[in-house]
Amino acid sequence: MFDLEFEGLTDELGLALAHACADRGAWPVTFSEGRVEKRWFGIEKAYPPVLDIEAHDGTGPILAVTAERDAATIDLRHDAIPRLIDTVRILGEHLPDGFVFRATHSGSPIRLDETVSVDGLATIIAEGQLNEFTRYLVR
Repeated sequence: MFDLEFEGLTDELGLALAHACADRGAWPVTFSEGRVEKRWFGIEKAYPPVLDIEAHDGTGPILAVTAERDAATIDLRHDAIPRLIDTVRILGEHLPDGFVFRATHSGSPIRLDETVSVDGLATIIAEGQLNEFTRYLVR
């Protein structure tokens, strides 16, 4: 549901973000530490650390029951909106170089790149203007 991109994710930063979101009751993120797997014949494959914004919070999906694919905007569950905004603010606090945020259904094309501030993205979410075709470059 959410694509999140930024450079420099370390285990320490990923854990800090996950804990900050949990501690403040923000919309949940999950962190998976980087790892190296040994494969056949001594070949190793490295997997980088990953931070994901969840599509569910344990009580249900972030999408409202009225949400429709390919709609002009994404209809979020009313109680999820302030929590998602808080997650965006936490990302902004921990990622001073910015990040890329996108709410998307798998396979939806990007039609627009929009550069916004953390407060700008928070406003877009609060006003129900988040859409699946825009990639938000948060600076």
